[in-house]
Amino acid sequence: MRKAKVSLNRRQLLRSAVGAVTLAVFPGPASEGARGIPSSFRLATFACEVTPPLGHPLCGGWIEPARAVDDPLQALGVVLLGMGRPVVLCAVDWCGLRNEAHSAWRRVLAEAAQTVPERVAVQCAHQHNAPFADLEAERLLAALPGAPSSL
Repeated sequence: MRKAKVSLNRRQLLRSAVGAVTLAVFPGPASEGARGIPSSFRLATFACEVTPPLGHPLCGGWIEPARAVDDPLQALGVVLLGMGRPVVLCAVDWCGLRNEAHSAWRRVLAEAAQTVPERVAVQCAHQHNAPFADLEAERLLAALPGAPSSL
């Protein structure tokens, strides 16, 4: 018998993994007593395209700027509701978010979910053909003559 070849892209794999973990950890109301999960517990998902415009620097300027879009970049996440303030988990298809840029993402996501930044986690997939945001580094570069104009 020949096995079927299954091909998943990174985004499909992430969605499948999140779905499997969610079902394993929160299998549904029937197991409420066994796991102690309140029946008011809810999970919401979100997705937002975060593809940079053509010409935007990629990987902190270490590779050439964006010339085309093969696959749109996404920010994918879940919001856990029903156990105190909401908790937000977000994965971004960018090379990195550092310092103030990371704090800004957490602050905006917290505001959108009506929670506090301390209950928001933002991680980057770290592919190199994506933006790398560091607001402090941008300010330092702007102050140096001859430095690159952006990261």
